[in-house]
Amino acid sequence: MVNQHTNTCKQHNTFLTMNPKFIKLVEEGNIIRVRLSLSNELLLDPRGNSFSEMKSFAERHLPDLYEPNNHTTYSKPEDEKPEDEWDKDFLFQVKNDLDNNFFESRLSDYERVAKKVLKEKAVHLEQEEAAEAQPYRAYQEERVHNYRTVAYTTTAVGATVAIAGMSLSKSTLASLGLSRMFLCSLGLVGVVIGGVLLYKELKK
Repeated sequence: MVNQHTNTCKQHNTFLTMNPKFIKLVEEGNIIRVRLSLSNELLLDPRGNSFSEMKSFAERHLPDLYEPNNHTTYSKPEDEKPEDEWDKDFLFQVKNDLDNNFFESRLSDYERVAKKVLKEKAVHLEQEEAAEAQPYRAYQEERVHNYRTVAYTTTAVGATVAIAGMSLSKSTLASLGLSRMFLCSLGLVGVVIGGVLLYKELKK
C-alpha cells in the first residue's frame, strides 16, 4: 500500500507548494507523523491555508488517514465550553483529544477552535507577509513604470523620425546622407515596436 501511495504522490509533487517534508511523510505512508503535522500546522499558521492544502493532499493519498471515533459519547467544543471562553488551555485539550483519536469530525472542531483562539496570531502573520512583500511590490511597480517609459519613448521617437522623414527637404536629407524612405521606414519601425511593447503591457 505504501508503494501505491508513493507512486501516486510523486505524480503530484511538482504541483504543490507545501513543505516537502510533509509530502515525503505522505509518500512514505507515515500516518502518525502526518496526523501530528496536520494538528501542529494550525498552531504554526492558524490562518488555515497551508493546513487545508496539507489536509486535502493527505486525504487524497491516504485512505486510512482518519481513525473511527472511539468515544462512546462525543461532545462538540461548544458543548464542552462556551465559545467566548475558548482559550489556549482549551485548544490544547482539544488537540490532545485529537492526537489520541484522530477522527475527521474532531479535526474539523480543532480547526475551528484554533482559528478562534489564535486569531491574533493569524492577523500578525498577515501583517508580516504584507511587510515582506512590500519591497517586491515596489520593485515590480518600478519595473512596470520603466517598461512603459521605454514603450512610450520608443513610439514617440519613432513618430518623430517618421515625421521628419516626410517633412525635411530633399537637399537637407542629401546633406545628412539620408533618404526620405529610410527615415520614414526607421520611424515606422519605432512606432511599431513601441506599440507592441504597450500592447504586451496592457495584456498583463
